[in-house]
Amino acid sequence: MVLDPAIVEGAIADAIRQLRPSRDSIEAKRQALDAELRKVDETQGRYVAAIAAAGPIDALARALKDCEQTRRRLQHELAALDGLDRLSIFDVTGIERDLRSRVKEWRGLLKRQTPIARQVLSRLLDGRIVWTPRKDEGLYEFAGRAKFDRLLSGLVVTSGMVPVRGFEPRSRG
Repeated sequence: MVLDPAIVEGAIADAIRQLRPSRDSIEAKRQALDAELRKVDETQGRYVAAIAAAGPIDALARALKDCEQTRRRLQHELAALDGLDRLSIFDVTGIERDLRSRVKEWRGLLKRQTPIARQVLSRLLDGRIVWTPRKDEGLYEFAGRAKFDRLLSGLVVTSGMVPVRGFEPRSRG
């Protein structure tokens, strides 16, 4: 059931959405970062003025340094957003095809190799499996959570890319 086609398709769709954020979401993120950067610049200006008036007070100097680090981080994130526009370089369709192919291979392997299937399942499970007896029917119902990031991690090389806050990969739990 962990590799149920509907569940796997949902995980693949989520992964593809992370690779192709919409123009609107990128622009909204850019506007939020620009606004935050303006606030940091204003705050930094006030610290510089306070230091000029009062002299190099340690607390003000530390606050100015923190502002500068925040400013650099925001500029880095804005530059990374520009990199998202270049994501068309990725062959998203090829990645999607590769993910589906790998899941198909896993299904075949797991059907043929029970010991390996048990090891893979133990790595995919997030916590315990809960077994509930259904005495009236003579059955047991079981439920658990699986994490596909342990199965699909490492399939896409993103060297040179920087994650942008708000666009971090999320796993389905």
